[in-house]
Amino acid sequence: MQVHEETQYDATPQELFAVLRDPEFARARAAASGSLEHSADVQEGDGTLRVVSSRTVGTGPVPEAARRLVGSTVVVEQVEQWSAPASDGGRNGTATLTVRGVPVTFEGTMTLRPSAGGCTHVLDGQLRAKVPLVGGSIEKALSPVVTSMIRSEADLARTWLARG
Repeated sequence: MQVHEETQYDATPQELFAVLRDPEFARARAAASGSLEHSADVQEGDGTLRVVSSRTVGTGPVPEAARRLVGSTVVVEQVEQWSAPASDGGRNGTATLTVRGVPVTFEGTMTLRPSAGGCTHVLDGQLRAKVPLVGGSIEKALSPVVTSMIRSEADLARTWLARG
């Protein structure tokens, strides 16, 4: 299932990226997702960035048939990798999300570009649940959850930007 989310920020790409690379923001983002347990690690090198997080979350939004297979919680692992900046401060990246022990994945690309009054973050990707008979219903159930998570993280980034 295709996921597309475009978010506008009243900040330059460099200002937003400073938030995204902050280890405290990475941990706050994981905690704000409603996770029962979480960890986050930020790794930088040569202008690039890799953020790895792990979250134990409840399976409430998952269809009953699938919940019987995975239990009441799952571990969601998220990896975001950003390129070095372009001359205008924009960046390209990738995002992957896997559910440990379950054939559910999200793979996508990210762009961060200057725009009028700030910058735009675009996430495009595919949410896939490779589960016989119920995969499509799992994707449909999880798509709004993934979109909500993206929007919540954007709101948290705006809060961090406002802190200065």
